[in-house]
Amino acid sequence: MNLKSIIVIVVTLTVLAAAGFAGYYFFIREEPKSLETVSVSDIFQLRSAPFFIADELGYYKDEGLNVNIVKKNKGGLAIDALESGELNFGYASPISLIPRMITNNNIVILAEIHYSDDNASVIGRKDSGINKVEDLKGKKVGVQIGADSTYFLGYLLELHGLTIKDVQLVNVTPDQYLPFMQNGTVDAVSLWRPYSTEVKNTMKDKISVFSSDDTYYSMLVLLTRRDWAEQNPEIVEKFMRATKKAIDYINNNRDKAFKISSYRSLRANPAWTREDLENSWKASIFMMQLEPSLINRLAETYNWMTKYGFLKFQKEPNFLTHIYMKPLRDISPNSVLFIETQNENKN
Repeated sequence: MNLKSIIVIVVTLTVLAAAGFAGYYFFIREEPKSLETVSVSDIFQLRSAPFFIADELGYYKDEGLNVNIVKKNKGGLAIDALESGELNFGYASPISLIPRMITNNNIVILAEIHYSDDNASVIGRKDSGINKVEDLKGKKVGVQIGADSTYFLGYLLELHGLTIKDVQLVNVTPDQYLPFMQNGTVDAVSLWRPYSTEVKNTMKDKISVFSSDDTYYSMLVLLTRRDWAEQNPEIVEKFMRATKKAIDYINNNRDKAFKISSYRSLRANPAWTREDLENSWKASIFMMQLEPSLINRLAETYNWMTKYGFLKFQKEPNFLTHIYMKPLRDISPNSVLFIETQNENKN
């Protein structure tokens, strides 16, 4: 066998070996594991920005999660879906959550995720004689009963010597705020951004606007089911880690985060404008934390709801047992400001 033949054989064997390795690499190697699918509630407003950002920037996929964002128009519906197993995560205001805490020990708080001290307002028709808060007495006020705007209305009235018993409550949905104000079905509405911006821009000088002050703030908390979280601790931590990463992105890149979040909000709510959302965005503070002040807010809301008949009187729940601290403490210890005690939800 001459040298040329030997070279041909060696080259052929090398090519075959390379092809064999390539075949092994592409066809025999283990495929990556599929993503774990979970679901979270959303109302497609800017308060949902952490979920939009984590999804859009791939933070959930980086954690091995496929997150379905499911539209629920209010916190109560999100909690219903959590209880039924339709959702794994949700968020709600304290006023939506407290009735469930009394009847269901399985819904737990994972973190506080959103605050705003300039989100809520009450808007009254001037032709109904409403020029100051005191003029609301005896008037029909549209409000989404059971939402945080109900609590804000009561708070505002009490600042001015009235109570929620001094007005006639009319239960409305967010899409009814503007038409009910225009046609006189209600004399005033208690609502939040961006719906308030829509009413103000449309009715202009025909209305009086009463906004929240620095002593009032709205709050949203992240929720899950206790039994599911205990069975799936790694998934809970992955979801929270990705969501926290999104919150950090928002706080470090407000303009870019607004662009991503407003696109999703406007696509879901075509009647809104960019201006509506800009005002809402300016009023939004995002975080992932657990602070003792959360207990105070829950207790204050419970006492107010009991006093004015939104809850039948029952013994105040132990709110601490409804706060599931372990996942946040594991991924971000400095975000949990509670002192560890034997009574807290550690498991």
